[in-house]
Amino acid sequence: MECIVSESDQAAKGQFFTPRHVADFIIRMLSPRPKEILLDPACGSGMLLLSALRQCPNLREENCVGFDYDDKAIRVARLLMYVEGRQHCCFEALDALKPPSISDRFPEIGGSPAEYVLRRRLGESQVDMIATNPPFSVFVDSGSLPDEYVLSKRRGRVLREVLFLERCERLLKPSGKLAIILPSRVLSSVRDRYIREWLYDRFRVYGIVSLPNTMFQPYTEIQTDIIFARKRSRPLSAGASAETHEKVMMAICQQSGKDGRGNLLYRKNQRRSTESVRHDLNDIRDAFQRFVSDETLEW
Repeated sequence: MECIVSESDQAAKGQFFTPRHVADFIIRMLSPRPKEILLDPACGSGMLLLSALRQCPNLREENCVGFDYDDKAIRVARLLMYVEGRQHCCFEALDALKPPSISDRFPEIGGSPAEYVLRRRLGESQVDMIATNPPFSVFVDSGSLPDEYVLSKRRGRVLREVLFLERCERLLKPSGKLAIILPSRVLSSVRDRYIREWLYDRFRVYGIVSLPNTMFQPYTEIQTDIIFARKRSRPLSAGASAETHEKVMMAICQQSGKDGRGNLLYRKNQRRSTESVRHDLNDIRDAFQRFVSDETLEW
């Protein structure tokens, strides 16, 4: 997909496609079960869904759903799945940021929001699991957004990835799992504190993995984090109870598997493949599993 979409187009749209070894890591962390519905609301070329079907052979193809507002990306995703011998995944060219509205009941007059497509294909409008790498650093005028978006209120402009975070919460079932790649500033800057407060209110965060700034080279040097979390049954602001001290596993990926120009780095004396890319994400996954076990957490 990176070869089909030009570098300038990717930058303009904030599209930086997920490296395959990162997609494999995310899916291994989530561990989808056969009957669970997996959604990527900003699927690009569908790498996360393709990784899920490769690693979880019992996962139903029809339960893998991908949305993207870029029609070219959707066509590529369908082609890649076809080449893989997968013909029953659901890929739709639509803007997943469009919330439910009157067009949800009458789609012929206003297009189809994500909920309508999910209900039409799977019989329900919320999913068990979301894995996504939404567009980065693209601003949206908050005045053009519906009232459903809490994080955009009283703000002149809001970043597209922030809207995706809020949209994922609405599309997930209670206790549903989320893995989302976001710029590191969302979790560190003073200006974005309101986002972190909203995140803690709506999600039980289990792990945060910091990625090197070479991970998305040669397209961008943006520092990113992967957040692994479960949607709370009720927001804390609605009176739900939470542990006083909820522990979160923090990890830093020190080997991205790429050099500064974005070329993949492989382990010595091994055949070049995704499995031989030189990274330490598997060590982080092992540490996460120990963390969940030691803290007796349900993940």
